[in-house]
Amino acid sequence: MGEFLSYQLKVAIALCIFYMFYRLLLSRETFHRVNRIVLLATALLSFILPLCVITLRSVVILPVEVMVSGDTAVEELAGGSSHWTIFLSILFFMGVAAVLANLIVSVIRIRRIISGGSREEIAGGINLIVTEGETAPFSWMKYIVISREDYHSGSQQILLHERAHIELRHSWDLLFVDIITALQWFNPAIWMLKSDLRTLHEFEADDAVLRSGVNMKEYQYLLIRKSLSGSGYSLVNNFNHSTLKQRIGMMLNKKSSPLSAWKVLYIVPVIGIFLLAMAERKIEYQSEKPIVITIVSEDGGANINIDGKVCTKAEVERIISEKIKEADYVPLVTINASSDVEVGEITDIKEELRKAKAFKISYGTIAE
Repeated sequence: MGEFLSYQLKVAIALCIFYMFYRLLLSRETFHRVNRIVLLATALLSFILPLCVITLRSVVILPVEVMVSGDTAVEELAGGSSHWTIFLSILFFMGVAAVLANLIVSVIRIRRIISGGSREEIAGGINLIVTEGETAPFSWMKYIVISREDYHSGSQQILLHERAHIELRHSWDLLFVDIITALQWFNPAIWMLKSDLRTLHEFEADDAVLRSGVNMKEYQYLLIRKSLSGSGYSLVNNFNHSTLKQRIGMMLNKKSSPLSAWKVLYIVPVIGIFLLAMAERKIEYQSEKPIVITIVSEDGGANINIDGKVCTKAEVERIISEKIKEADYVPLVTINASSDVEVGEITDIKEELRKAKAFKISYGTIAE
């Protein structure tokens, strides 16, 4: 369970980083479709990236004198998880359950409104639900819900707006983000991301209405008139979304330059930085393997053996240099000589080691 909570924390960090860069670089641009895709993609990436663990390995060579035990004792609690882990786990899942319960209640209430109204199928397989009470216009999946008063008082602009929500599949966006919100309910970034996504939905729908030829001033007056009511359901796209000032301001804004769309590439370095920051660092300890030179007096000369391989004095420098290159560090060289080996022979070997840049030398004797 501790690993799961750690994973959720990494997801939260990724969400905060992605959302922060989105707010700084893209939130003021008029690329509504691009911004919507960026928010959804980064929300999904935030759950995927913590699973992509990069392992950075480093090797530490320990001197021969240092003894490393292979049986390092690891203290574990008899009960498994600590009390804090259990407490945080219970708290986390209580939050998940509360958000999911609210989501389920919203779906039930929406279905009741839909089933309680009169149904009429319009173009594109969309169902128009006309209710008798004072219901703010909203859309959900393939349904547009509108009050009878709005239906008879010139509903064309409202229907265009809600149809745009359906055709752009905004309900699926909200369902996806609501599920993510349940898993990240403690993270302020996901709630702000969800709010921004809903605002982008309204920007997209408003843009679709204006592109259909509706007069901008008349449409803005309609938004103002309908701004006092609301559906109250997080799952739906309602016509009178609360960000009225932002929506009207966005209609009047100058369109962003196409070159500004390149800002979306911020995602690439952010992904790289996050993966490096979350990389797992592993240190491998290896015991230094000494090079053993054995010198035995033989027929008035010296028999030289390096790690079990017989060689001449002239080959010592080359063999030691190769071994140092293979080891990628300067190993200890141990010279073991029999008691009858002349001091000059050992001195000559030491000179060959100096040429090979092997300066860590120890001496020993061969038992006879």
